[in-house]
Amino acid sequence: MLKKSPVVEFIKDKLNNQEAFDLANAPRVITISRQYGCPGIPIAEGVAKILSNKGKSWSVVDKQIVEQASKEFNLPEKLIEKMAKSKPIGAFEELFLSFSDFHLPNDVKLKKTIARLIRTVALTGNVVILGRGGVVLARDIPNSLHVHLYASIEWRKESIKKMDNITSDFEALGKIKTIDQERTFLLNYFSGESSPSYLFDVNFNCEYLKIETIIDSIIELAKTRNI
Repeated sequence: MLKKSPVVEFIKDKLNNQEAFDLANAPRVITISRQYGCPGIPIAEGVAKILSNKGKSWSVVDKQIVEQASKEFNLPEKLIEKMAKSKPIGAFEELFLSFSDFHLPNDVKLKKTIARLIRTVALTGNVVILGRGGVVLARDIPNSLHVHLYASIEWRKESIKKMDNITSDFEALGKIKTIDQERTFLLNYFSGESSPSYLFDVNFNCEYLKIETIIDSIIELAKTRNI
């Protein structure tokens, strides 16, 4: 059973609508979480395209969350991204930033805002949420499916070298370590515990499965969730 997170419970209390969970009208949501180097974007876009062709339009939601939070706090998107995936800044950083042009929001307030935006999008429905801890914030929605993409570190290293035009194994492995840690931090923060594997309905090994195969499998699984 998913451990209750104070931030997530706060957001749900603020936003939940009892009618939203009537099975006939419940929003339809798919979340895709992935290790860095796995093809999350083409899979999310492929799933949204097929579902859109079946009726109502579907959207992929990823960096739009950060863009909206950036507007609400009037801060650069890169700074919002960094703060959302990091522990609270220390006293030295606070002192340094106090002399800058930026007024930083409280750490909890920022993460509550990110959670609110994701939850709002999930309750709107017909969305594929890519990362951002979306699985935690949409796990209780009846018509939802939660996917995790993974692969060996060697495969991901080669994938990242091609994707980012990197020649150095050291640089590619460094990016894997950093970005995986950032993604895990936000997921752990929202879930209130350390990366519970039972959050996901299905895991796909991108090293051995083609993108098209994963997309087709997600579409078939979605049918079982009334999506």
